[in-house]
Amino acid sequence: MTDNDAMTLISGFDSLVGIQGDVTIRSNASLTNIDGLKGLMVVGGVLAITANPMLCISSVNCVGQGIVSPPVVPPDWTTAANNDGC
Repeated sequence: MTDNDAMTLISGFDSLVGIQGDVTIRSNASLTNIDGLKGLMVVGGVLAITANPMLCISSVNCVGQGIVSPPVVPPDWTTAANNDGC
């Protein structure tokens, strides 16, 4: 999900528990909430949630708390350049 200036939230994925490939959420100017992905437990590729200026880091962290696979966060995963001030 990239470069979608109209997207304000990600919801409707409450029962999604795993993705085999990458999860990329980048450069969405109006995105404020991705709590709809909080059930995500398995990411088979890279997790990159970056450059979403309105996205609260607490919402980003909500997604990351449930991930059990991989058991250790890989060095190529990133959550940089989101809103750390909310």
